Amino acid sequence: MRFRQRIVFVFTLLTAFLFLMIGLMMYFLTAKMTREEFFVRLKLRSEIAAKARFEENLQSNNIYQSLRERHLAVLPDEKEYFIKVDPSGRLHEPRLKEIPPALLSKIIKKDYGQFSESGVYYAGIAYQAADSKYLVVISATDPVGNQDLA
Repeated sequence: MRFRQRIVFVFTLLTAFLFLMIGLMMYFLTAKMTREEFFVRLKLRSEIAAKARFEENLQSNNIYQSLRERHLAVLPDEKEYFIKVDPSGRLHEPRLKEIPPALLSKIIKKDYGQFSESGVYYAGIAYQAADSKYLVVISATDPVGNQDLA
């Protein structure tokens, strides 16, 4: 192989490697941003769900319900969990086994937690209602985000 051909070959390999690295970097950054954006949406939904459920003022409760119905379309496989925390720290919810324990411990420690498992995203907050403390968790899938990355 002549010297000129070696230079062309090495240049071609380096250019292909550079384009591959740029493409991979763009993909992973886009995946991270899509995931974070979905978690923000879930956190907002959990805050609105908590206020709609536990707000004592009926007028503001109706406003939250109206806001949810008009502007927040139901996400695919969306589920809401309202978990009552008694003063001793025990959790009361019949569907507690559906929620990852790691998420619940994050929410208890930091008043907010997010978790994803098998394509299902979870976000939750701790909410202090008038009578007791609740953990409000929203779970959903993100087929639009997954489709954008495919």
